[in-house]
Amino acid sequence: MTSVSDGLQMAKEIDKEGKRTIGVLTKLDIMDKGTDAKKALMNEEVPLTLGYVGVKNRSKQDLVDKVPMKEAIKAEKEFFSTHPVYRKMPPGNTGTDVLIQKLTKIFFRMIREHLPNIIKAINEQMKHSEEELSLLGQPLPIDDVGKLNLLWNMLSEYCETYKNVIKGKYDSKRLSFVKDEGGYKVKALFKELLSDFTGDYKATSGYTDEYISYALTIHEGDSIPGFPSIDAFYYLLKPELEKLREPITDCLVSVFQYLELLSTKILEKSFQRFPRIIDDVNDFVTKFLNDERDKAKYIVDSIVDMEINYLFTNDYDYLNNFTTFIPKNQERGQVDSKNIFIREIRNRIEAYFKLVVRNLRDAIPKSIGYFLVRSIQDTMQLQLYNQLYKSTEMVQVLNEPEHITRQREELHKSIKVMKDAQKIIRRDPDLMQVMQISINDNDINPGVNSSQMLNESAISSNGFSKEQKPTSNVNATAKLFGIKK
Repeated sequence: MTSVSDGLQMAKEIDKEGKRTIGVLTKLDIMDKGTDAKKALMNEEVPLTLGYVGVKNRSKQDLVDKVPMKEAIKAEKEFFSTHPVYRKMPPGNTGTDVLIQKLTKIFFRMIREHLPNIIKAINEQMKHSEEELSLLGQPLPIDDVGKLNLLWNMLSEYCETYKNVIKGKYDSKRLSFVKDEGGYKVKALFKELLSDFTGDYKATSGYTDEYISYALTIHEGDSIPGFPSIDAFYYLLKPELEKLREPITDCLVSVFQYLELLSTKILEKSFQRFPRIIDDVNDFVTKFLNDERDKAKYIVDSIVDMEINYLFTNDYDYLNNFTTFIPKNQERGQVDSKNIFIREIRNRIEAYFKLVVRNLRDAIPKSIGYFLVRSIQDTMQLQLYNQLYKSTEMVQVLNEPEHITRQREELHKSIKVMKDAQKIIRRDPDLMQVMQISINDNDINPGVNSSQMLNESAISSNGFSKEQKPTSNVNATAKLFGIKK
């Protein structure tokens, strides 16, 4: 009784809801005379959700004498039908056939409940394993020509992935290489360029009227007084324009650093099979990226110098909206010309500053985008090919680490196991239909009949062998247990 109690306790821990636990009382025919298991079979002593079933096992002598299964089943039915207590009990509590029916119902229910999730998990794991295997590539060639071709192919894949990530193009490798990266981050840097100098920003907020008057005075020279000089305008404007140089340089540096970081991530994934040559390839790439950065920097610096050091515009609003004027309610003699000049030069500095900011917010992203981002995409592959052609050392040291070889073998084995599992799941289409489970043919390959697996698994280890099958037809089984097709 202690072993029975231990078994029930363990069942309650594993199957807390009682959906899979059936009590099986064996060897009822050898109980002491005058005793029976009626209360236990009626679920009155230790209640179980699925109740109990009593069976009469084949004796050891029956096994020695090789009593046929049909005769053993017949003897069991005769025992329960003639027993003074068990024959009066409601049907469904005794007999191997009853046990098989209950076990099969549980088996059907568990398949219906868990098989879709199992199928999903298998498919996801297979997809992940195939992606990992694809990243590892084919085994390493033996000869130098094959190794060189392999390097060329890997460089091509690296360049293509790099360009696709920047362009935001869908690429399955992109999800494995750099899931959350892309050219949208470069665009975000462009969008923020000089944003602090837009909106309500005032270029002359730090200039008092007295300081502007001083600037006008010191730039009059020795000519007739009363005429403001362009030098005073430039004297006041240039320090404000110079403030734009640093954030523009920072934008170029930030874009380059992101492109360099992105390259490193993709490079390490593309060449993960050959860690010994990653540094060599990275040196090639870094030199190429630095050269492109320097070219782009020259263009960007030239544009900034042009805007700061050469004042000119054809902007219609600037040319027509900032001229000297006298308020209508004031007489000309009452107006201080110096104040008019101060107000006008302040307005013109604000207007021209905004004009330069607007120009640079367009011109700089275009310059960085064309001379750095686009140039890298257009010329990277050719430049790397040229570097590879000049260098022969990488081919000599191109060896695959042992752990990569083992990983490839393990992935092959894992994929084979999952394919075998798919075949087992889809052995019999009728089973899936009976279980009311919809499975896409593209997800699971058809295999051999699975009803045999179902029937064999439904037999309890109570002394009967798998040669006794409850039914050989899935539809008949479903009908028997009230499962609608």
